[in-house]
Amino acid sequence: MLLFVLLAVVLLVFFMNSFSCRMSGWSKMKKDFHAASAQAPDHPKWKGYLLESGSRGPEPLGLYVLESGIYLEPPMWRFQWEPLLVPWNEIKYRQPVRSPWFKATHEFKLAGSMTISVEEAGYREICKQVGNLMQDRKGTISGLYAGAHKGDPKQTREQLKLIATFGVEGDIHAGLQHDRQISLFSQDVFDELVREGFDITAEQFSANLFLANFPVDSLPLGTQLQVGAVRLEISEVRNPCRSLTQVDIRLPRRLYGQCGQFARVITDGTVNLNDAVTLIPATLTRSTNGNLR
Repeated sequence: MLLFVLLAVVLLVFFMNSFSCRMSGWSKMKKDFHAASAQAPDHPKWKGYLLESGSRGPEPLGLYVLESGIYLEPPMWRFQWEPLLVPWNEIKYRQPVRSPWFKATHEFKLAGSMTISVEEAGYREICKQVGNLMQDRKGTISGLYAGAHKGDPKQTREQLKLIATFGVEGDIHAGLQHDRQISLFSQDVFDELVREGFDITAEQFSANLFLANFPVDSLPLGTQLQVGAVRLEISEVRNPCRSLTQVDIRLPRRLYGQCGQFARVITDGTVNLNDAVTLIPATLTRSTNGNLR
């Protein structure tokens, strides 16, 4: 009997502490949210889902699209999870998906194993905010690569000729798949890998364009870029290839969510090293077939 009483006391203390933490989190959320939203009169609440590896299924949550990032309002039963403000530079777009639980949504990878899934209306609002933040963002081409033989590393080039609806002239992957005409990779991610001690070269990543100072992995599908004299459209998220294990067995896991993207070539032209890369903000709300939503 005494054992059951002690157990009941322990459980009561635990839940009281959890409830106290939860209330503290709500108070902090309200304070931070009102401070963050002071610059804009209206921030609607959008419906989203929390996806975590090992969980039974998606959990509904509320989210607010702010100038500083996405504010997540957790489910009421998540006692130990305080509301969270995720800055834009920590959010990685993945791709539209269909799940057995709900209709087609767009996924955004956050820290660790956490992913949020957002339905169409919230996704459009996120794209709008990303467009506002990135309309003046300019990157540069830091590397150009092409390869004529399957399985061989791509070779460094000073210039590439891009052909609309086809890809890179002289590249083995050109003309094979409509959504994989050209591949993009982030120079910033590559530099991070080098600083972490990976013994790698750019040619081993099989990407055609390396872009510096530009958030390649965060661009939603349908986004269009002006790259030198050529216009590209983001068409598919690029997943780590198993061949990367031949370079370093840790690379596929390390690059998940940071392996670049594929794009379609919209206009003909040539691109050169150090050409400017800019985003066309209006295209952030386009669907993958180019029609405005």
